[in-house]
Amino acid sequence: MNAVSNLVRWDTPYENGQTRRSRAIGFGKPTIEVIVPPCGAYIWEWFWHIRNTINGHEQPLTYSEIYAWRDMSGNLVSYSDCAILMAMDAAFRSAAKEVAKENAALMKRGKN
Repeated sequence: MNAVSNLVRWDTPYENGQTRRSRAIGFGKPTIEVIVPPCGAYIWEWFWHIRNTINGHEQPLTYSEIYAWRDMSGNLVSYSDCAILMAMDAAFRSAAKEVAKENAALMKRGKN
């Protein structure tokens, strides 16, 4: 689930439009690359297709949404796939919550 967390942390734009990655690159600092192994590429793609249909970062992915997407897409989704998708979503929401806190702190600091 590190790939999901790292993508959210490094590539989610803050209020000013800048990402952590672009800021680090601007200062010559190292960044973390998100690497998805080929064997997990299909579930990575599935996750973002499904996640992008949900409004708000705090809304959890549900089995109903997975099944609706499965029925529309025609993909065969196993129980193990569902478990992985749910774990990816938990990592996504946790990282998004952290980014939102950082963003709020940056905005507060910028107003002072």
